Amino acid sequence: MCKRKSTGRPSVTEEQEEQVRQAFVRSPRKSTVKGSRELSIPQSTVWRILRNRLKLKPYRLMLLQKLQPDDHHRRTTFCTELQALMKEDGFFERLIFSDECTFQLCGKVNTHNVHIWGTENPKSVVEVARDSPKVNVFCVVSTFKVYGPFFFSEQTVMGIAFLDMLTEWLLPQLNKDSADFILQMDGAPPHFH
Repeated sequence: MCKRKSTGRPSVTEEQEEQVRQAFVRSPRKSTVKGSRELSIPQSTVWRILRNRLKLKPYRLMLLQKLQPDDHHRRTTFCTELQALMKEDGFFERLIFSDECTFQLCGKVNTHNVHIWGTENPKSVVEVARDSPKVNVFCVVSTFKVYGPFFFSEQTVMGIAFLDMLTEWLLPQLNKDSADFILQMDGAPPHFH
């Protein structure tokens, strides 16, 4: 018995190409997996049609903070001062970084998994539902240890709640581990309280 020559990858019909085109014109944020399920076409074929036939590219959404006019000068000053401090012995052992994050429970866009298919970058804006259920989490990282996570019970973290968390939860732990530390925080409004 001789094995016959493989017919290779099945060719894409113009009907399939048109189905994919219409599906992604209607919903350009659709994933290739979802498009594959809707059209009963293999995901790799949907991808090939989008990229090779329709010449579409997946553009990833980016969430950016708006910079203020004075931000460039402030950033440059901060970097210069930090470089000078780095020359001190033991500086990095004393430096502790902190940040908080809000996790939306309403299905807010996760930019890692979302693409917009198009021939040009659409510079799309993502609308977010206000006052949706969410969880605010705070964490601190030092050279030796991770403190947290700390879950805020409030929907919005205000200055009083943040100050209470610092004085009752974080600072006692930091003081127990070291008497000399530098706590770095960003410019979030509760931090100024």
